[in-house]
Amino acid sequence: MDRKMIECQNIEFKREFSDKISRTIVAFANTNGGRLFVGIDDNGEVIGVNDIDMVQLSVKNILRDSIRPDVSLFTTLNVEKVDGKYVLRIDVGRGTLRPYYLASHGLRSEGVYIRQGASNEHASEQTIREMILLSMRFSYEREPSMIADLTFDYARDYFSRKKVEFGESHFHQLGFSDESGGFTNLALLFSDQNPHLLKIAEFASSESLTFADRREIGGSILRQLEMAYDTLSVYNRKSSEIKELDRIDTTLYSQESIREALVNSIVHCDYSQSAPSRIEITDKYMDFINLGGLVEGLSVSDLELGASKCRNERLAFVFYRLKLVESYGTGLRKILNHYPNLKVSDIITVSDHAFRLRLPIERPNVGSFTKREDIKTPREKRQHAILGLLAERGVITRKLIQKMMGYSLGTTIRDIEDLLAQGKMKKRGNGRTTEYVHG
Repeated sequence: MDRKMIECQNIEFKREFSDKISRTIVAFANTNGGRLFVGIDDNGEVIGVNDIDMVQLSVKNILRDSIRPDVSLFTTLNVEKVDGKYVLRIDVGRGTLRPYYLASHGLRSEGVYIRQGASNEHASEQTIREMILLSMRFSYEREPSMIADLTFDYARDYFSRKKVEFGESHFHQLGFSDESGGFTNLALLFSDQNPHLLKIAEFASSESLTFADRREIGGSILRQLEMAYDTLSVYNRKSSEIKELDRIDTTLYSQESIREALVNSIVHCDYSQSAPSRIEITDKYMDFINLGGLVEGLSVSDLELGASKCRNERLAFVFYRLKLVESYGTGLRKILNHYPNLKVSDIITVSDHAFRLRLPIERPNVGSFTKREDIKTPREKRQHAILGLLAERGVITRKLIQKMMGYSLGTTIRDIEDLLAQGKMKKRGNGRTTEYVHG
């Protein structure tokens, strides 16, 4: 802790814990954020906290019970030791659902605080109305990007494959730049510098928290989309049977369900939150989990009726241009077509700040033609994924494998050589024109 700090707009000291710290947390969340120290008096003298664990628990209770909307996503607690004494530091970020208020007073001036100088003041009714309007207009994808130097190598390649024009002259039309010409957060999502991650985890069973495999995918959301789809396709166990002259493949999940759930997860994610999106796979289901809950004004019962409301309209528009979505609200109906005995509430679970779409296994009796548990080593998993990419594309290159799978150059070359030796792939061309096709 910086011993030179004094109370100011974004710093406050409390000698000891009391319920009144809720006012400071509300004020920080409604203004520009701030840092609150418990165990330091107004003059900056370190007093310390005797029962630090109890104080932490009390603060967590306040965050849960005393403040509305939920501000815990923007608040972190840290214990610091200063001069041999424990001090609790509470960091509060500026919230995105302002105004925040004390639950006991409701959304009135008496319950809404803002920060003015080093003090907490009641917000006027006009200020409360302005905060409500600003929150309603807040759109993460339209806000200026905090990273100015963006590149779009992956997006440019993807747009080219889809035969959609992409260049600086199209940025404003796509929503990648604002009126001043600066990049927006939408551009950040499509850029190679996109900080938002997608995590995929396989668990030993639906009752177990033991990881069988896990993967973290970064970069452009188009890269995340393609790599995640290819990864999930590997997990989608397949069996085949021959009927007369036809070979019929059967999988645990329909590829359409996986595709629609994945696209839905990306388009409707609340990217103003810092936590990554997650996909969890067990022996009974695939879960697609996002922060953000449902868009305000929409309920699960509304979804049952076919209603739809897009959180990221510009992102959905770009996906529409790329033919990744057809129109708003159709993805969920496509998924339910594969589950005739289920309704929306059976596959969707919503809390105030999270959304989960669960795909149950459609065909649990699929055989073991490419049974996942037969693929044991990391090398086998990688090579199975490469063959899955080849099955989808028909023709692949070493650079495409590296880009899609995230493997190193050496690992990719070794896997390609193994697959060639096994006769599962054939080489076509030489040098820079080298391609690989089915063996």
